[in-house]
Amino acid sequence: MSHPGRVVPGAVRTVPGRRWRAPTPQRSSAVRELLVRLGAAPDSEVGGPYEVWRVRLGRVVFTGYSTGTIYCAGGSEPELSFVYQKIGELLGDGEGGR
Repeated sequence: MSHPGRVVPGAVRTVPGRRWRAPTPQRSSAVRELLVRLGAAPDSEVGGPYEVWRVRLGRVVFTGYSTGTIYCAGGSEPELSFVYQKIGELLGDGEGGR
């Protein structure tokens, strides 16, 4: 039986995906640099024609696009909420993305 709001020891919490908007290419690069400082590994496989960069934090992928959009599909890495918060601070978004 599930109990809303109750933390179960050993349970993995999934953090939903988020999207941010970097107003300039420099700010997008700053987010990439932040992610690398926080332990993300650059990914040499940039998928589509609009992808500028991609990094992996454990199993979680962050992608920067030429439009300024930065996207993360979410996941269950323990530090993901903290990373979202730091990206939001860097981009001036108090909500950590949408």
